[in-house]
Amino acid sequence: MEDYTSFKGIINRGTHLSEYDKDILCAVFGKLQQEQADVMERIQEEVKEGLRCQEGADAPWEVVTALVGKAELEDAKKHGLLEMLSIDVNREQMAFQELTLSEGGKACAGIAFLNCPYRQMEAYIDRTYKAVVKADGASFPAEYRLRAWPAFFQQEAILERTGMQYGIKRPLLYSPMSRRAVQVQLYLGGHTFEWQEGVEIDFQYQANQLEDILLCGKTLVWNVAFLEKEQIPRPKENVNKGIVPLFDKTYQIYEFPVEEHEFIYVESEDTDLKRLGHTVYLALGNGKLPDNIRYCKIRIGPYVRSYLDQAQYAFPNFFIPAALWKERIRTPADVQYVARQFENKLFSYQGCQMSVGDHASVKVYAKRHSYHTSKDKVFRSSSYCYLRLAPSEEPYFEDYVSYVMAFLNHFYPEFSWVGIV
Repeated sequence: MEDYTSFKGIINRGTHLSEYDKDILCAVFGKLQQEQADVMERIQEEVKEGLRCQEGADAPWEVVTALVGKAELEDAKKHGLLEMLSIDVNREQMAFQELTLSEGGKACAGIAFLNCPYRQMEAYIDRTYKAVVKADGASFPAEYRLRAWPAFFQQEAILERTGMQYGIKRPLLYSPMSRRAVQVQLYLGGHTFEWQEGVEIDFQYQANQLEDILLCGKTLVWNVAFLEKEQIPRPKENVNKGIVPLFDKTYQIYEFPVEEHEFIYVESEDTDLKRLGHTVYLALGNGKLPDNIRYCKIRIGPYVRSYLDQAQYAFPNFFIPAALWKERIRTPADVQYVARQFENKLFSYQGCQMSVGDHASVKVYAKRHSYHTSKDKVFRSSSYCYLRLAPSEEPYFEDYVSYVMAFLNHFYPEFSWVGIV
């Protein structure tokens, strides 16, 4: 609509209109212009809100992980960090009652974490180590092995699927220690022991050359809380007809109230989720009810940064999103634009090339350790793009390169991305 002053000038120059008619017409067009401006402002705000939710530009999706002592959990909680999974921890000296017995003379002796570069992990997993069982003044030999323990990945997968449901285009977390978790499995060598006081197991870290390798008595924490459906109010049916156009099909729509840092995760294929402001709308098809599907609320909470800075094993998400999201990467300038969002002491981008040349590729996570576990098939290009990186002796260098390459391969499948030094 043209500017109101233009119409006002035309009206006032009209010789066939009375002064009363002129006043009426000017008032009408002035009101129309104001209403049009109000409509445009509402549309702009809705578009901005949709983009914020889709791209995560202002969304509080800053997930951090850290490894802390099991005894420090209450202190960590006061600083905004919760245990990712409740685990029993391994220690060098354990009482027999602390073990979890299983068939075949095997016992679980808790969870520990490997303290080594990712490329060295295979040297410690599935090897046989010597332990000593002490009972009634006698000693018996036993053996144990370190088995990869993937249970943390189940929590990460829910977080990833939640991000996908809301179209969040940013890396969701950086968690090297969940990939270093091992279960200590003890083999008693045919000996049987009663559940009685005085039976102890010595895992002999020093003799097994694990003293500086195995981090024990610790647990993994993050600033994420899962609230199951029994812990949150049941969603109410939506009565706002203006929400219906958000969905491609006709569904029964329910709504969840959420805070800015909260998200609803739904574990069902025949659903659709939309977020608008502080409400998440859930559309169900085929006569489904919320009671018959699994859903939960995920809360990404604030944490005390100074507490994390003092932790020895802390892993913030270093990603700093640029102002403009690149939908596709076509030029070296695009590559640089995206790569620079990850730069820190672990990752210094030096350029890109289409062949490996004289460089060596950086070892990255095996598929089972990937940060992206989506069932959606992403077609990756057969054309490789190699990112030259500054070499680093940091123990988590390979982890961070894996984190960046996972992001690039997931969101920019027009190339197969490889880090080289």
